[in-house]
Amino acid sequence: MRLDITDAASWAGAVEAAVGAFGKLTTLSNTAGIIHGAMIQDETLEGWSKMIAVNQTALFLGLKIVAPEIAKSGNGAILNISSLVSVICAPGLISYAATKSAVRAMTKVAALEYVGQGVRVNTIVPGGIKTPIQANVTPEQGEWQKAQTPMGDLGEPNDIAYGALYLLSDEAKYVTGTELFIDGGWSSAA
Repeated sequence: MRLDITDAASWAGAVEAAVGAFGKLTTLSNTAGIIHGAMIQDETLEGWSKMIAVNQTALFLGLKIVAPEIAKSGNGAILNISSLVSVICAPGLISYAATKSAVRAMTKVAALEYVGQGVRVNTIVPGGIKTPIQANVTPEQGEWQKAQTPMGDLGEPNDIAYGALYLLSDEAKYVTGTELFIDGGWSSAA
């Protein structure tokens, strides 16, 4: 199934298709995201707007359109992915830092709004992870990331997956509005 995450009608169609195929929805994982670097004076309105659309508006649409369907199941969870850049900012990441900070705030608001409907909402805050998004990082930046991480290396995608599995499972039935930092200790050392 294809989904334009920046389009409300596309979200509604995806929800309808998923409920038709599976009978109900119990989880949503908002993992899509983009990054590009630009200093404030070099950032374009187009670049800013695209970052907002993908990293923030899409998450809003997921919460707005999917959460009510999850609530019908009586017990479910939503997971949003932020970034350590929302806590430890760096020059040249104005749009990315803004959107990933918004993800953290939106998660907390949604957790409070949906808790009475049986929907838990949490965030994973990854540090440097060996994913395709790292292709946008220079070798020097990659080495800098490793040097900032007390565990001495970038994380693996499975490190995030295991955290997601926990937060989306019934094992986390008493966890909502929480931020799980998976960053090799970087946030503790900052």
